[in-house]
Amino acid sequence: MSAADIRSIALFFYFSLMNEKLAQSASSKVVHQLKIFLKKRHDQVSKFEMHAKVVELTQEHWSRFQTTAKRQGVVALSRSLWSPPKQTDLGPWRQFYKESDSKEFLSVIWSRILGYEDQEIASGLRLSEGTVRHRVSRGLRHLGSMYRLDRLDE
Repeated sequence: MSAADIRSIALFFYFSLMNEKLAQSASSKVVHQLKIFLKKRHDQVSKFEMHAKVVELTQEHWSRFQTTAKRQGVVALSRSLWSPPKQTDLGPWRQFYKESDSKEFLSVIWSRILGYEDQEIASGLRLSEGTVRHRVSRGLRHLGSMYRLDRLDE
């Protein structure tokens, strides 16, 4: 498992839970499960297989943690451990987090933030590539509308 894989897992939970403490906990659990998976496979896993497994495990753990995250609400995210650029405005993202369909929301994270291929996401979720593309497209349209609304408020 590379540092990039660990960073992808951490970013996934940072953006999907909007709660730093829960993101750290969920990330640790997924990294632990990936280590077990890799040990069973004698570290012989292709990039495709690794990304598909990350999608599978992050989806599984997100389902467990998201109820707590929603109950606690968006927690102020420090920029010490998770470092988006200082000029990054997370306002539209927070709105997208609150209002979007979770399937579309998560698909946007895997596809656009982590840069995973549609085929990798589809394999991890056991869906068709077309379904993944549809979810990403709808999610991006929704996020775009959040961004436009946020700009109108300024």
